[in-house]
Amino acid sequence: RAGNPAFEVEAMARKIVALCRLGQWDVARQPVEEIMAKLPDITDDVIRRYALSAVSVYHGDLGDISRGFLLQRHCAEVARRIGDRLAEGHYMWNIGLYWAQLGRYAEACASYEAGLAIAEAVGDRHWQTSYKVSLSYALWCSGDRDGALSLGEAALHALRTSGYRRIGLADCLTYLGLMLEEARDF
Repeated sequence: RAGNPAFEVEAMARKIVALCRLGQWDVARQPVEEIMAKLPDITDDVIRRYALSAVSVYHGDLGDISRGFLLQRHCAEVARRIGDRLAEGHYMWNIGLYWAQLGRYAEACASYEAGLAIAEAVGDRHWQTSYKVSLSYALWCSGDRDGALSLGEAALHALRTSGYRRIGLADCLTYLGLMLEEARDF
């Protein structure tokens, strides 16, 4: 109603993410198609990047990992080009997740390590810990059991002492539980 196409695309992107988190992918299809039709007219790189990331979430949730991956890589490149290091790091986490889902753990580790370096450079402790949690799992899957366990325990300590618990703590405990179970440390 405001006649602002960039604002409209941003609002649709937020709607897509919310619908995907609610498991309403059929409903999310329409705003995905609308965004893709309107995106060529959007010149704001931040809005374009956010919209493409939302479309990536949609495709990733539907199992089209390669399409989601390619969209996230494009988002990371745009973030890098415009100098948004924090956003670039966030996209590296998503890229690592897609690599892990494809069973490409060396690439997942490289993405998580690149994102961790960015998070350290900008001083974002929450994302540093998130990267360590995800990296510990990718290390474990790639066969580095000792490195994975050590990093996972360090991430757990950081989560417990930072006060930021939410889903990161649950992920970390799950990964550590899997690692310890495999090591028969019940």
